[in-house]
Amino acid sequence: MTIFACKSKEKSESAEFFKRANYHFKKNELDKALSFFNEAIEKTPDFSDAYNNRGVLYLRLDQLKEAQADFEKALQIDPDFTQARFNLAKLYSEIGKTEESNALFSEIAKDYKDSSDYHNFYGQNFVRMNKTTEALESLNKSIQLNPKNVEALTNIGYVYFLQNDLKISKEYLNKALAIKPGFGFALNNLAVISEKENDLKKAIDLGKKALLSDPTSIIYLNNLTLFSFIDNDLKAGNEYLQQALKIDDKNPYTRRNEAISSFLSGDYQKSKIILTEIEDKNPEVDYVYFYLGLVSQKLNEKDQACKFFSTGQKLKDGKSADYLKGC
Repeated sequence: MTIFACKSKEKSESAEFFKRANYHFKKNELDKALSFFNEAIEKTPDFSDAYNNRGVLYLRLDQLKEAQADFEKALQIDPDFTQARFNLAKLYSEIGKTEESNALFSEIAKDYKDSSDYHNFYGQNFVRMNKTTEALESLNKSIQLNPKNVEALTNIGYVYFLQNDLKISKEYLNKALAIKPGFGFALNNLAVISEKENDLKKAIDLGKKALLSDPTSIIYLNNLTLFSFIDNDLKAGNEYLQQALKIDDKNPYTRRNEAISSFLSGDYQKSKIILTEIEDKNPEVDYVYFYLGLVSQKLNEKDQACKFFSTGQKLKDGKSADYLKGC
């Protein structure tokens, strides 16, 4: 009888720690919340809710491996825990495990059929899988359920951007901003479109507004760096570049911007070395072939430059098509 009493006491204490953890998490007191989640799990090692909620906290801290481990542990303890499965599906999608993510989303479809957020994240994963038809189907379902879902509206805008339908893309992005004017993703995407339309002033202005929403966003910083360099503002570009390097100096878009900085500073050999590395490992990075062409021109490698511009034209990379005319 004493043993059962102890176990009951431990579960009671664990529940109290869990309650306190959630309280501090809602107040964004993450260190305190993490400490209480740890206490709850230590008292009750099979506390699936505590693992799931601690996983969400780890996501807030950008500790993706720890979050993944916690969501997987929650499901190991309770295979029917749909919220943990949803969280893990979103995380898998974010880290590139799109097939695994798709399987998890499919498994919980019935439970979340009326959830706008579910259809948004499911659609987002289809985007990452390059399945635009399925993506639009899920994202439109999300909007049907909640016409004010700014993330879904922005994601639809992004899909149309990928299809090079900039007019419809802007319509959806502006719908999102009409609901939430400071929404960074929508501002950033409109900034990218403005650059494609050769309106650098607008692109930079929108990029700065996006950065205000999240000053540590590597995506926003890299785009602002690129826009500044294209605008021949080496000083501003290098300032944004240094901020990005502090966050992630291995990011291929940050490395691309390093190469552009070297190019604009006259160090063509260094620029070519970096760009060649990116082409080998991350050929999807935009402007790589365009700047490889420009660097090759500076190094008097005209034939090589034309090959890069030709590849760039096929990939709609930068302004390669304009330079290919001179080949």
